[in-house]
Amino acid sequence: MKKAILIATLLLGHVSVSDLVNAQERPSVQGNYDKINALTDRLDALEHQVTQMQDIVDNVAIGGPRTWSDVTALRNWNVEYTNDTLGDMVVAILVSQNGCCEGQDVVYFEVRDPSNSSYQRLSHAKVSRRFNEQGDSLIGVVPAGYYYRLLRATSRASLDKWHELSH
Repeated sequence: MKKAILIATLLLGHVSVSDLVNAQERPSVQGNYDKINALTDRLDALEHQVTQMQDIVDNVAIGGPRTWSDVTALRNWNVEYTNDTLGDMVVAILVSQNGCCEGQDVVYFEVRDPSNSSYQRLSHAKVSRRFNEQGDSLIGVVPAGYYYRLLRATSRASLDKWHELSH
């Protein structure tokens, strides 16, 4: 699985194969040596991210079959929801700039333990018209019984899709 994700990352352009090949062909040249070290650091960081993602997938997979549900019509900004399923739930959200005006918006996905009043930010995204109104995604795991919500800093972000993977 890790190799597949690393290969996909190469295909998506995060690290190019030519960078790896060219850097390894002349390791005696200081510039290439530095490039190899930089690529090694990037690959180590990527492998760490892949491991974290795989851990999330593995942890969520425990407990039987799950189903993705499109709950976009049932969700809104700044509303607290409760994970009342039997286990952890994965939430995947797609946001974009709503086109109303120039500028950007920052969106936060947060969770809260029911025994605590403080929310913890799991992920955030920035949306802006400067980037051709491209969307961004947020993802998080919400433990059973926890509260969760989606916030935005201004009213420039649009909630495009909200999916939940649960029992």
